[in-house]
Amino acid sequence: MQVNVPPLHFLVASVLIAILGVHGLIEYRLLAPRAAESESLREDIRLLRTHPPTWSAIHSPPLGTATDELEGVLSHLGDHVSNRMRVERMHRIATEHGVAVQKGNYRIAGQGNAIGRLEIQAELVGPYPAVRQFLRKLQKHDEAAAIQLIEFYRRPASTGVLAQVHVVLFFSRNNRVFLK
Repeated sequence: MQVNVPPLHFLVASVLIAILGVHGLIEYRLLAPRAAESESLREDIRLLRTHPPTWSAIHSPPLGTATDELEGVLSHLGDHVSNRMRVERMHRIATEHGVAVQKGNYRIAGQGNAIGRLEIQAELVGPYPAVRQFLRKLQKHDEAAAIQLIEFYRRPASTGVLAQVHVVLFFSRNNRVFLK
């Protein structure tokens, strides 16, 4: 019994043709779409070289100096009511939402800075949705208030939650009114 084995050069040629076929298929399916994208990018580069954009077309207008920006923030904070009234309003909003402020620690921070911080650490008790609504309303009514931390805990044998919050009320030192 005699088996016809094709010559070695025929096998090498067949493998080479198969590799070229796979290469052509890959180039046609993957690289052809990239060529159109590449040509589009080349056209954009030619356009930018002939018509360079202006600064205002690329970026928003340049900001003022740091001193100008600080003065703007300070003037905005100066329009806010006194810290005492802000804290009273915070307690009133809590009561309106059925949230009790059980403990509160109030302290002025940032001594010597133009912008002061009244830091409030409080324990809030109430239903979870009420606590969330209270915090939302607090931020809505006081633009210079920031909630730094919120931790929720389930209260044993209760439907409510205990929330420990750290709220910061920013104010201008120029128009500073301390809690009395």
